[in-house]
Amino acid sequence: MPSDRSRCAGIGLLAAMLLAGCGEGPGAGRLAVFPAGGSVLVRGEPAEGARVMLHPADPGVAAAGLFPHSTADASGAFALTTYEAGDGAPAGRYRVSVTRPDPGFVPKTPEQREAVALGEPAPDLLRGRYADPSRSGLEAEIVADGDGSATVLPTFDLR
Repeated sequence: MPSDRSRCAGIGLLAAMLLAGCGEGPGAGRLAVFPAGGSVLVRGEPAEGARVMLHPADPGVAAAGLFPHSTADASGAFALTTYEAGDGAPAGRYRVSVTRPDPGFVPKTPEQREAVALGEPAPDLLRGRYADPSRSGLEAEIVADGDGSATVLPTFDLR
């Protein structure tokens, strides 16, 4: 007959094994993402540094709390990121927000210096016109393409 000590050890080992089997492995519980990107222009010129964020219009993606995003390069091109750099976005419809922090911004007041120290972005060169996805007028749709080809979003040519 097993002793109380060996029974406790056995129960502890069983509990450890069960707990080790719990949890999510890499990628488990994540929505599938599909390569997607596009370009941002301001009055026909590349909008380097523009920050693009997709705000889900579809309930499934919205419930997951995912906001695919990217920053435009020198040519205005961007590749969306959801989980890992450039991995894409879940399929669905989105409203889009775009901001363009001023790369030459130099804080002059104590309040501005404090804001920068706290990680707040520089002033928006677009003056907030496209910062609110419900008023930006910008939309995107990511297509679940099984062949791995990227969704090329329409060019966002801002004024």
